[in-house]
Amino acid sequence: MDIEEYENLKSGVRHYNKECTVIFRVKDVKKLDINKLIDAVEERIGLGNCYGCVPRNPDIIEVTVDCVNNAIIISDGVEVDSDFLSGEILYSRYMVVSILNLPTYIEDDVIVQKLENFVEVSGPVRRRYYNKFKGCTDGTRYVRCKFPSNITSLPWAFSFETVEGARSFRLIHDNQRKVCRQCLSEDHIFSKCPDTQCRRCRLYGHISADCTAQKCELCRRYNCNCNRHISEEDGRIDENHKDTNKRNEDN
Repeated sequence: MDIEEYENLKSGVRHYNKECTVIFRVKDVKKLDINKLIDAVEERIGLGNCYGCVPRNPDIIEVTVDCVNNAIIISDGVEVDSDFLSGEILYSRYMVVSILNLPTYIEDDVIVQKLENFVEVSGPVRRRYYNKFKGCTDGTRYVRCKFPSNITSLPWAFSFETVEGARSFRLIHDNQRKVCRQCLSEDHIFSKCPDTQCRRCRLYGHISADCTAQKCELCRRYNCNCNRHISEEDGRIDENHKDTNKRNEDN
């Protein structure tokens, strides 16, 4: 494209939409070469398709492009001076989800399966690499996801099976809030979740560490029905129930 064609392109009708705006978070706006960022963006989506590049002190740059599809493309990230800048669409249900310090041998499909329990995975799982050693990953995986209207945030950690057993790994995304890791509600945490079952008493709504249930003195179990076998008249225990309790203890 020559200069005349480029000037004609700039003079055409443009629409500046929030849906086409991507936020890039940087260390310091003043130290980033804006021209290089624009070049990196247009290298991915085509010359003249970057409509705006607005610095917001101290660490945010808003980039507006010509269409939603191109906004999605650059939200995957761009590279400026060997630094990878991850993007976030300003007004969208799409967000980049990152999992930190994940062992290299864990398959991408395992990550996708876990995420799809909550959100829609809308791009490939990518690995982040060291700036100096381009072929050596640092353990971070990231993927673009679409959040349904009823989910605003993912939990701060996901559990994965490793050679050492199950381990939790930090999960981050933009606008992340503290939510219950079981139902993703913002109203409570996992230990208070109505769907959480106590391993001690088998009731719901709390964990065993917070359980106040006491063992039955007769059968040494929680939430038993021994009181149903006590005579209302003299408080004696049904002999058949004693035998049942004895068998339970023996087993």
